[in-house]
Amino acid sequence: MGGEIGEMVGFSALLLCMVMGLTVANFHSSEVFTLLEDVELPTFVVFFALTGASLRLDVLTANWLIPLIYVIAWGIGKVGGVFAGAPLLVRKKWSRNIWDLPCSPKLDSL
Repeated sequence: MGGEIGEMVGFSALLLCMVMGLTVANFHSSEVFTLLEDVELPTFVVFFALTGASLRLDVLTANWLIPLIYVIAWGIGKVGGVFAGAPLLVRKKWSRNIWDLPCSPKLDSL
């Protein structure tokens, strides 16, 4: 709904939705988040499907070296950060598994 309103007044739908999310995250109680948990996954699926559908692959294939360097640097940073930071983690048992802490968006399981 916010994206459509943004399009009608000439704003970027993506930017408007990000601002709305920032507002909800900072100015509302945790009850809002419990209500939104049911629609979180379908919303992400629709968002990334629409974003991926508008991706211009011709630009990506013409400039393939920059995304390749970015992905390699991201991977090195992710794995290197785990190996460098895991010994500093204050836990009885720590792991160097790259999926433990840095790749997990929700830290409820700790």
